Amino acid sequence: MGGNLQEMLEPQKASEWLISLLEKPNDANLKAAFSHWFEESAEHQKDWEKVLNAYKLMGSVPPQYEEEWRQKSEDLHSTDQLFVASNDNGKLKRKRFWTASMSIAACFLIVFLVNWHSYFRADYVTGIGEVKEVALSDGSVVRLAPESRLNVSFTTTQRAVELIDGQAFFDVAHDTKSPFTVRAENSVVKVIGTAFDVSTRHPSVEVQVQEGIVSVKPDETEEIILRVGDTIRVKPDYSLIHGKIEPKYVSSWKENRLIVNDRPVSEVIETLSHYHSGTLLVLGDDIGEQPVTGVYQLTNPDAALSAIAQSVGAKIYHVTPWITVISSV
Repeated sequence: MGGNLQEMLEPQKASEWLISLLEKPNDANLKAAFSHWFEESAEHQKDWEKVLNAYKLMGSVPPQYEEEWRQKSEDLHSTDQLFVASNDNGKLKRKRFWTASMSIAACFLIVFLVNWHSYFRADYVTGIGEVKEVALSDGSVVRLAPESRLNVSFTTTQRAVELIDGQAFFDVAHDTKSPFTVRAENSVVKVIGTAFDVSTRHPSVEVQVQEGIVSVKPDETEEIILRVGDTIRVKPDYSLIHGKIEPKYVSSWKENRLIVNDRPVSEVIETLSHYHSGTLLVLGDDIGEQPVTGVYQLTNPDAALSAIAQSVGAKIYHVTPWITVISSV
């Protein structure tokens, strides 16, 4: 009977295991029970991967949770070493580093629990590392980057799509009678026939033009005209950042390359996270805000992660086999 009671008290679902492990990171019995559950079946392993991937999709924690989790992080106590460091033989004192790491992970978990249902509200969805080609009824072709969501709404007079989240390359069929529009967060991109990339990562709306002419209309500002090689970023506050790019480098992710030029580490890591099976966390603005320039292979995100960390003097810590932290500590 005692065994049955113990079984009832243990988590039964992947989401329950994640909550328990975050609440009791040093409970050896809990970790042993989780390992047994994880190895018990391929279905358990698949469910666990889905849970981790899902809350990673949801972005940062909403402001209303900040105070709650700040207090929770202050209440956590330093305990024994749990990290395995990739470049210091695993000898790292947890202390504030562990507190901050678990607070960040908990933030991801809250957003997952609140927003899980929104993931399914899309006509087309891609998973981690998955690139999907979508042929639209007008002859246009959309290539969705990993972890992206797209809705399509065509009528006899208008071709409209919404990039709910993620990144996509649009190769639009020419039709002067029916403009093609892309709604992406706070902006609308409008074309007749051209090729361009739209991203909602980092967080901003970014448009890069490979062919033709594109108009970008942020909700609160004037329309901007972009031509071949032009780029623009529309930030959440509607401030604009203009730039230039070689047309051949637009949507380099379609060739499994990540080309970055003077971009913050946190932004580059966020991009890599859509190709990595675990959760990647950047701890500390001193690392996250450092600029990075380079070309990285998206088919090997771990190698890219190591190269980025080395270039800015950061270290990589594997909190669990599924959570990796990049930190200067």
